Amino acid sequence: MLITLVIPIVTSIVIAALLYFFGGSNSYGIKIELTRKELVLGLVATLALSPLISWIGGKMAVDDAVGGYKEFWNGSMTLALSERVPCERDGNCRHSYDCDGYKVVDQAAYTDSDGNYHSEISHTEYHDCPYATEEYNYWLLDSLGDTHELWMGWFSTSPQEWRGGHGIPSDVGRGVPPEWTRIKELIAEGRAPGVTKENTYTNYVLASTNSILKPFSADVERYKEEGLLPAHTENWKSPMLNDYTANKVVFVGDAPGNASEWQDALARFNGALGMELQGDMHIVVVPAAKVDNPDAYKNAVRAYWQGKEFGKRALGKNGIIVVVALNRNGDRVEWVRADTGMPTGNGEMETALSAISDVPATPYTLIGDVMSKPSGEEVEYIHGDGVIESIVFNDHPFKRACMECKDKGDTGESYTYLKKDVKLTGWAKFWIAFMSIFANALVWAVLWYTDLFGESQQAESNIHRDRWSY
Repeated sequence: MLITLVIPIVTSIVIAALLYFFGGSNSYGIKIELTRKELVLGLVATLALSPLISWIGGKMAVDDAVGGYKEFWNGSMTLALSERVPCERDGNCRHSYDCDGYKVVDQAAYTDSDGNYHSEISHTEYHDCPYATEEYNYWLLDSLGDTHELWMGWFSTSPQEWRGGHGIPSDVGRGVPPEWTRIKELIAEGRAPGVTKENTYTNYVLASTNSILKPFSADVERYKEEGLLPAHTENWKSPMLNDYTANKVVFVGDAPGNASEWQDALARFNGALGMELQGDMHIVVVPAAKVDNPDAYKNAVRAYWQGKEFGKRALGKNGIIVVVALNRNGDRVEWVRADTGMPTGNGEMETALSAISDVPATPYTLIGDVMSKPSGEEVEYIHGDGVIESIVFNDHPFKRACMECKDKGDTGESYTYLKKDVKLTGWAKFWIAFMSIFANALVWAVLWYTDLFGESQQAESNIHRDRWSY
């Protein structure tokens, strides 16, 4: 980028000019005066450093601009585990109180060389005594390799005091956590809940100023005003609900009574999609009567979800957009439109999904009822005949587009060439200018201090050197 080179060059010229015209002025008892040769050498040196500053500053600025984008990685719960923890003083139990105080000497008593006596200095510390004789930990493992310690340090249904007279806290969970039990049963049934987490990645397409590859729609503002463009994920600025889930089915208007089934069906679908094909589907459900042009609406959804409003939380490169339009009764699908988070690829899948119509709007029929068979932290997925499931996994499998295309198995074209089109932020320009000023300061300080040519007193120079003067 030319601007990264222009900034240090202009900075060097301006500083050299200031030194030439104002170098002899006395500020705070210091005269910075240089010979003509030193001024020329300094300017040449700082200009020679400009390409290096440009390269370092430009690289840092580009890396900052293209990095830090968010995408969701998906998987499934694999294990629900528990353990009993016997409690003892200063042990591993989480709920305790101070007990059995004891003295710790900080400084022993002594008599100094003048015969003065100094008393002992000490303080009291305490042991940790548990409230109950035992605690229980309940946690989950998922196929992404993460541990979810959500119910740690619970008491039994009828906890016993470890030491009488101190009572049992009432704000600590007791018994077996119902949610942990529910998830354990679902895993055993082959309906393991889907899990998701945010991951950062590099996106050259969204960071660049190249508008050809970016989604655009002139209808975004109109649909927003009509309340037809929800975010790609509920609470998108902080989407994680309970450490492992996010709602990726968004509804235009009121959510239906079976909204939880929509979320569950998509979460389990995404679990398989993430582990098998590295994808992440988001669905917007809209009344068909409110959309005048299905294709225009789909384009507006993608342009909005990857627009400036979402910044680096825009729909990720592994994203699949599915618009589901329902009839007036909400029990059947009138039409579907689909797109992805990348400008190319998966055309056959998008076409097949966009051909869906007149099917029941039952989540497990439309999306699919993906079953899972965990083995340790691994999962085998069993696919059924869900309408969307059959297309995405079997008929026209999703292929995650690569951004840099440098890993084995990557498909698509590299977008690294868009680096040159990345727009620098104001802060990036500031830091390049700061680096330029710092480099200039070092060069001029060395020249001024060393008197490189030994000409500080020569009469032919009308620019004199005077060291520190007071």
